[in-house]
Amino acid sequence: MAIGALIDALLAWMRSGPPVFDPRPGYWIGLVYLAAFASALAFSLYYPVVRKIGPAKSAYSSVLVPVIAMALSTAFEHYRWTALAIAGAVLTLAGMLLAMSRGRLVVQSPDAA
Repeated sequence: MAIGALIDALLAWMRSGPPVFDPRPGYWIGLVYLAAFASALAFSLYYPVVRKIGPAKSAYSSVLVPVIAMALSTAFEHYRWTALAIAGAVLTLAGMLLAMSRGRLVVQSPDAA
């Protein structure tokens, strides 16, 4: 994750210049909340799900995260959905439902000779 974050930071810096930090306390409080509480809480809630239903099925919840974030942003930040955002959300949900509704493929192992 650290390497990915460094690569993302480097690419962002190259495209848009150095980061701009808001000096207001609300910005820093939000940043600390997201870094410490939201991430730590999310992982502590996710691991029991992995143990209960397995890693394959629990990975599908990651598909929902952007759609849920956009819905929350709509409620709290007045996000305006575009046709592209709606299409992406619909395709995301349809793909997840399709993947979860399919039966498990069983591959027969060859007999030992």
